[in-house]
Amino acid sequence: MNENYPQILGINADFFFSLRSLRSLRLCGSLFSQEQKMTPQFNLWLEVDEQVVMSIWRARLLQAIGETGSITAAAAHLHIHYRTAWQKIHEMETRLGQKLIETKTGGKQGGGASLTPTALDYLDKFTRLSQQVETHIQEQYQVIFGS
Repeated sequence: MNENYPQILGINADFFFSLRSLRSLRLCGSLFSQEQKMTPQFNLWLEVDEQVVMSIWRARLLQAIGETGSITAAAAHLHIHYRTAWQKIHEMETRLGQKLIETKTGGKQGGGASLTPTALDYLDKFTRLSQQVETHIQEQYQVIFGS
C-alpha cells in the first residue's frame, strides 16, 4: 500500500489505481460521477419498549384498511397475506394499548373494518412527522451534497 494515496470510502486509492490498469476504473468511477444522481432514502418507525408500533409500512397498512374498509382487501392491495396484516394490527394495538381497528363480522351485508379515531389520529401524526423528516432530509442532502 502506498501511504501517499488517500482513502476513498474506506478503500485505499492505490486499489483504484490498480483497477485502472484492468480497465475496471469505469465501474468504480461511476460511484463518484455526476452521471448517476444519488437520492437520499430513509425509513422511519416509532417504538414502545424497543418494539415497533408504527412505521411507514404499518401506516400504509392502516391507510389501505381505511380506504378499502377491509383487512382482506388491504392485505391484497399490499400483496401480503391476511394473517400478516392481522398480526401487525394486533402488534400495534397491543403495544400501544389502544384499539386501532373496528371490525364487523360478515353476514348479509358482509363484514368490514374501519379505523378508530385513535388510529386516524396516530396515522395523521405519523404521516405529518414522516413528511417533515423527508423534507428535512432532502434539504440537508442539498446542503451537504449539492444539486
